[in-house]
Amino acid sequence: MTAPYFPYTIKLFGPPGTGKTRTLQKLTEWLIGEGEENKEELIAKGFPKEWLEENFGKYALSEIAFATFQTSALKEFVEDRLGKSLKNDRAPGGDLRYFRTIHGICQVLLRDAGLDAWKSVSRKMGGLSPERWFQIFANRRRKEVDPSFRFDPDSMGAANPFEKANYLWQVKSQVINREYPKVGREHITERVLEELPPSLQDHYLAWLDFKQEKGIKDYDDMLIDAYDALKAGVISLPTRVLIVDEFQDLSPLQFEIFKMLARDKELVVIAGDDWQTIFTWMGADPRFLVNYPADLQIILRKTWRLPEKILREALTYAKANLRSGVFKEMVSTGKRGAIGIVSNFSTKNDNDLDLLARWVLNELKRGHSVFVLARTNRQALHIFGELYKRGFKPKNLKKSSRWKKRVEPVGDFFDVLHAIVAIERGTPSREDFKRVGWACGVISEKEFEKDLPLMEYIKPDWKRTIKLERIQEIWGRTARRFLEKILKEGITPIAGIPEDHELYVDTIHSSKGLEADTVFLINEMPRRNWRRYFKRPEDLEAEARVWFVGMTRARKGLLIINTNKAFHL
Repeated sequence: MTAPYFPYTIKLFGPPGTGKTRTLQKLTEWLIGEGEENKEELIAKGFPKEWLEENFGKYALSEIAFATFQTSALKEFVEDRLGKSLKNDRAPGGDLRYFRTIHGICQVLLRDAGLDAWKSVSRKMGGLSPERWFQIFANRRRKEVDPSFRFDPDSMGAANPFEKANYLWQVKSQVINREYPKVGREHITERVLEELPPSLQDHYLAWLDFKQEKGIKDYDDMLIDAYDALKAGVISLPTRVLIVDEFQDLSPLQFEIFKMLARDKELVVIAGDDWQTIFTWMGADPRFLVNYPADLQIILRKTWRLPEKILREALTYAKANLRSGVFKEMVSTGKRGAIGIVSNFSTKNDNDLDLLARWVLNELKRGHSVFVLARTNRQALHIFGELYKRGFKPKNLKKSSRWKKRVEPVGDFFDVLHAIVAIERGTPSREDFKRVGWACGVISEKEFEKDLPLMEYIKPDWKRTIKLERIQEIWGRTARRFLEKILKEGITPIAGIPEDHELYVDTIHSSKGLEADTVFLINEMPRRNWRRYFKRPEDLEAEARVWFVGMTRARKGLLIINTNKAFHL
């Protein structure tokens, strides 16, 4: 089979629950000569038999680059799907050298090319992330210039810019991702300053000076420098195949980088779903996926997640609100499922929150996994706390959450919270006593393994002796505030909560690519007058895509909970 043009391009549409990631896994295995038994499955999905036969085992794994949008998705694909190690197999010369996020591919190409600006970056970064360096910078500015210039890395969502430094971090990235291909290096600083309020302009210029002083780079630098180097022909991607997942969420700058990475490849595979474009605040545009030319277009139609009732509701919603994309007539799991709608709910009313807790409890008692999804980080944190106060042990979905940082052998922030809940419920284990004792400063990490009499770990006034400064130092200011709220308002456990339950409370954005048996979708916008912030039909459609993602996480049951600030669902 001869390709109409070079490279041969495959476009794979993967609506919710249709097995897009599994398809990419099977295709990758096929290309490297593994998984011959998957031939019929790939043919059934739409890959031509002749093309498959021509390309079986045609490439070594090291000749394939795989790019996706988030580190967590990359880890899941490489380690859980392919059975490889990101740490061991991505070293120079490793088979997975170019299995990375878009930013990661840019960084490794710049570093491997030996460009002067990137030769010593890893050493000067000192193992710290760009967010951590920005936090160091923000702390300096708070002390020397502006006491209100605070950066909270746990509140990074675009819909949650409650801190000045967070807002600067987000705006600069938004502008650079949208505008850099149009204005270039010469004018990009000017464009960023135009979109920043006057109170933040000096902070941005100071950040540029700080990076130069320290010899460090942030995520925007990875994209900017790679774009310029690719355009000048200084770097290139030395693989024969390029696969890009979650293509619909590429920003304009990332899209231009992709086109330059792809231009000399034999095979390009782009995969995604325009209905699930949720990073429009960074400039992502579903038309990048919809309009990109391809020799072979495949639409996966069978969903292995959504039952009939939920799928029909989602498709009706998509047809009415997601008009600029490709409509995909999907096939359900064949199960009936359940969907319900509640109106006039208040997330500030204790009676309504008690009702939500009972609904969640009923699902957990049935052995179901549960998501409670909100629009913003602040809303999710509020619901998270309210369920904690009622004796649940929810977790969040963000794999990179600072709250999951472990202190050995104590555990993470959730382990400490769960220990407090267990003591309040009257069902603590010895480990729970130890964790609370550690939080109160009674024992150190080194003393954790020693067994003391249980009542030596906690005193009658143990809540007042918890070392909140230690909590903040390890898990951040948001963790401290959350714990203070729990300790102040108290915990009143409701009866019958299963000891081991699978309950997650987080934002819709964090649920992308994930699923649960039952989903409670809290339909509440950040402001009552939210309509005035959507000035164009495209803005409304972008917001509608976020809610579509929330609606399509449920395997069995979906309850849409409308407040007085509800989006139109």
